[in-house]
Amino acid sequence: MIRVVALVSVVSAVFLACPPPPPPPPDAGPDAGGVGPDPIEACAGGCADNQICDADGGLRGTPRTCVDGCGGCDAGQCRRNTSTGAFSCVIPVNTCNGAACAGGQSACVGNQCSCLVSARGTQDTCQSEGQWCRGENCTNPKRYEECVIGSVAACPTGEVCRNVFGSAPNEIAICLKDCASNQNACDVGENCAGGTLTACLPSGLFNGGQCSQNVPQDGGFDDAGRPLPTDGGFAQLADGGFILRTVAVGNTCLVRSAAGVITDTLGAGRGNCTYAGFKVWRFGFFPFDTCVPPGTAALGDRCVRDFTAGTQATRCSTGLECAFTGGPNDAGIDEGVCLKTCNANPSKPGFTSQPACGTGEACVNLYRYTDPDDNSVLGVCMKDCNVFSPTSATCPALGSTPTSCVPASADGQLSLSLNGAGICVPQQSRVANAAERCTDTDAFRGSSCGNGQICTSSTLTDPPTCTPVCDLTCNPADGGMAPARCLNQPNARCAAGKTCRRASSTPSAVVGFCL
Repeated sequence: MIRVVALVSVVSAVFLACPPPPPPPPDAGPDAGGVGPDPIEACAGGCADNQICDADGGLRGTPRTCVDGCGGCDAGQCRRNTSTGAFSCVIPVNTCNGAACAGGQSACVGNQCSCLVSARGTQDTCQSEGQWCRGENCTNPKRYEECVIGSVAACPTGEVCRNVFGSAPNEIAICLKDCASNQNACDVGENCAGGTLTACLPSGLFNGGQCSQNVPQDGGFDDAGRPLPTDGGFAQLADGGFILRTVAVGNTCLVRSAAGVITDTLGAGRGNCTYAGFKVWRFGFFPFDTCVPPGTAALGDRCVRDFTAGTQATRCSTGLECAFTGGPNDAGIDEGVCLKTCNANPSKPGFTSQPACGTGEACVNLYRYTDPDDNSVLGVCMKDCNVFSPTSATCPALGSTPTSCVPASADGQLSLSLNGAGICVPQQSRVANAAERCTDTDAFRGSSCGNGQICTSSTLTDPPTCTPVCDLTCNPADGGMAPARCLNQPNARCAAGKTCRRASSTPSAVVGFCL
């Protein structure tokens, strides 16, 4: 999907909140006078995990508004059970198994003190400490994460906590690399903002940072009905003026220098139009488009989100995105696998979202994001599978990385599919066995369980474990005859000592949990 805009400096930022107050542009640097984002409807970015979308306004009087899923709690916090979808009020605990919990650890999970965070990154209980929840513990903020100026929860060494958006009391400070106006101090894909900021920001926030199209395709027509060039980039109009044809995330793009000068040959762009994302306590993931120079890692290769000098071999090459599936390494840097990029925005009648995945693949909404402009969402291609299919229940390896068939929807709407259909998700570096504790309930962060299993917990206080799935129709509750296909169908029944139990309130769902 291509956008045509005038050649002006635009800073566009879309919060995933309900309702999302539009942030002003950065308070320093070349884009200090940029244009703010357009308004978006209240539920466009999805509600927090403890909220529901009041679609018709019957609960609050205003349609499309996120409201408390519990209807209010006299005590405790509203939480949603990830298995049943039911909401309940949970009272935070300060002790667990007789031991005092640290600040931000508001839950007792598996007899261990634990912090809590939603899948979208909002409702992080470590906010009170100026930290972020990772696993069971609150840890200091990392690059591009919200921080508190002057807090003991400091940014990483060599980084500073700077106010980037807003002013008191709505200011938002972010951990950024300190450059003190030295452009060479910034990482690949960043520029040094001047003025009072003196910190490195993603190049997409600077003048000329938009992702310019670089591959031949239909250019459309201008206002006078004349065909536009198919290359993208800069195009000269009949009156001598110029327009800038930009592309959305998922496309390749033209790499620029720090001064905004295109360094790629027109028609041969090497960059990847991806998200540069801030993490904000109130709003979760806060993305904007930016063109990042490529590395040399190929499809299926290991990658890390480290853009310092000398890391080209572990950064993904053109047309690929580093899907974080390995968790942080010993240096605290997220590891992942290079996957092909695609547009995860839902297709419309007569129009297929581009770039698209190949036959037998699904475009996975990796960041669980909804574009308020209904234009493009950065996704990655993963193979289709079905845990009950004799031909696709087992997933092939992606390069040297094993994959698991996880019965979850690629669009992120269903953490457990109704019919067993799913995606082949690259496995994390450590994979637990059935009934063992697993590390991540979000399959989009990599599978921490084996094939045909879900990392989940039956209650809010139980630790997540690898839970095999089963076919409810192959295990009739009335003890009747199961269909003949169940004799040869994989994952049809549970192991000895386990019972196939309903995992969804949807009557037509056939996927159950072996409990």
